[in-house]
Amino acid sequence: MDAGLATLQEPYRIRKLRYFLSSGRARDTHGISLKQKRTMRLWLKLAKFQTNLASISGNAEDLDIAVDMVKLFAISFCKREETIPRPRRLRFTIMVTLPEFTGELYRFRTRADLFRIFNLFQIPDRCGPFQNGAFESGEKLFLFFVRRLASVGTLTSLIQTFGGEKTKWSRGVFWLAQWIYVKWGHITSGIRPAAVARFQKYAKAVERVANEGGCGFVPGTCSVGFFIDCNQIVSTRTGSGPATHGRGAPRKDPTGEIQMALYNGWKSTNGAKSQSLDYPDGIMGYLYGLESIRRSDLNCLEWSDINEKVKVAQDQAGIPPANHVIAYGDSIYPQCSHLHSKTGDAAMDAGMNSARQAIEHHYGECAMYFPFLSYKKKVKIGSSMPLEALYFCMHLFRNVYTCLYGNKTSVRFNCEPPTPEEYMAW
Repeated sequence: MDAGLATLQEPYRIRKLRYFLSSGRARDTHGISLKQKRTMRLWLKLAKFQTNLASISGNAEDLDIAVDMVKLFAISFCKREETIPRPRRLRFTIMVTLPEFTGELYRFRTRADLFRIFNLFQIPDRCGPFQNGAFESGEKLFLFFVRRLASVGTLTSLIQTFGGEKTKWSRGVFWLAQWIYVKWGHITSGIRPAAVARFQKYAKAVERVANEGGCGFVPGTCSVGFFIDCNQIVSTRTGSGPATHGRGAPRKDPTGEIQMALYNGWKSTNGAKSQSLDYPDGIMGYLYGLESIRRSDLNCLEWSDINEKVKVAQDQAGIPPANHVIAYGDSIYPQCSHLHSKTGDAAMDAGMNSARQAIEHHYGECAMYFPFLSYKKKVKIGSSMPLEALYFCMHLFRNVYTCLYGNKTSVRFNCEPPTPEEYMAW
């Protein structure tokens, strides 16, 4: 056997499976399929058996057969049939690769804005390892991530632009979503001090718009500064399908309890629900969830303890209780110390409800600019998809978009949003 190996001039390197390599000629030549790998393992077993047979019999012909089998295994599994020069790969960068105006595909209008956001997020130059051990440059993964959130198409359509393998990009998107969520999740996890400093400005803006609707507030007496509501995302049916491979395999959810836990009979759909506080400058300032869509808005209100959080945030900022700003919600919300809803005064309710519609615009903008999770067949609760991280990223990107360009809410309330740098420092 040693003599047979010595006849092979090139050093041995095990060929990688094809999904580790880029598509094209390099993958077909340098890679090996799973079927070929299984076949080569059989050849290796036969070679070992033939070697043992030759050592027992002492027959030179049996030894020659063993050497030939080893050569066949080495050539097929270890050696490359031909050498292909490594292609020259240009680095995929925002300022070089993209055109000047990028709003149609990337939502953010210019490549300078995209580069500004990339630096604000502090994404590393090299991202990974992903679940399959792959790595990718930070700028390229960031651009792919933005395109993924901004479309409901397939990964294959994006790969035509970015190249690479579907498995790598799928895991890369999940990796970056979790990284951003861990790095920046604190921005929407509570009432930030920088936002509290703007509460009096918010109250004046709401007062002006509510008076236009007929509320009749005396100047300086409106205590409502922001709005609260819940939003839902619809998903595929959870718990369906077999738990293992093969005919007659058991189901993932044989009793139907998982599906029942995530099913809303009134909406007749599966999904999840979140709760948010939205400010008059167009920013979604607080985000709670995700919870089962089966739960009501009152459950989210109780579990989030948002009434107490609004009070504590203003107490810590040194604002006197008489000057505290409160939230306003639709009729399902009860009257609390820092949360009001309908009062029974027709003029007051009409004016406040007109102002409250701004929060619905925010949900619509998020679904319009970054619609990835708006298509229910993309939302798979219970899978490896980091749904909460992706949902947070969609709202974070919408907030940054609002900081750059404003929106209907900021125009209507005449309330300028913070700059992206100010917002990311909250």
